[in-house]
Order: sequence, then structure tokens, then C-alpha cells
Amino acid sequence: MRGPGTHRSGWGADLIPTTAHIDLAWVMSYDLDPVQTIASRKRYYATALPEKWLTVFTHDDARPWGYIDEEAGRLIVKPVTKG
Repeated sequence: MRGPGTHRSGWGADLIPTTAHIDLAWVMSYDLDPVQTIASRKRYYATALPEKWLTVFTHDDARPWGYIDEEAGRLIVKPVTKG
């Protein structure tokens, strides 16, 4: 969802199905075009990280949403906090 003055979110779906898949190289074993998946993630991260999008991980029941960020050269998922 995008709009002025609103929070933004991204639906990970099969692009980033779980928090374990935030690394560019971690694609699903049955992915028919992993190179395209990596390119799509790069495009998603190029916008979502600087704009601090809430990412929904549709296949992750332990952590279904969070903010993807970069820390010490690694991608991490920051939890949603109240406040």
C-alpha cells in the first residue's frame, strides 16, 4: 500500500515466503527461475529497505511480519513493536 503519509507494506508471498528466505540466494528448491527471483528481491529490497516497509511473510507462522533491514552487511528482520 502506498500513499502520502501512510505506512507502507509488502506482501512477500512466494518471493520471500519466510524470514529464513530474506537472503538473496535462499530461494525455494522448486523455483523454476531462481535468477529472476533474486532479481525481483533486489528490486523489492531497493525500495522496501529505505522506505521501511512492513513485509508480510505468508508462509512463516513463527514471525508472519517484520521490517527487513541491513545490519553489519547482513539482512535481518526487525520485529514489529507497539508504540
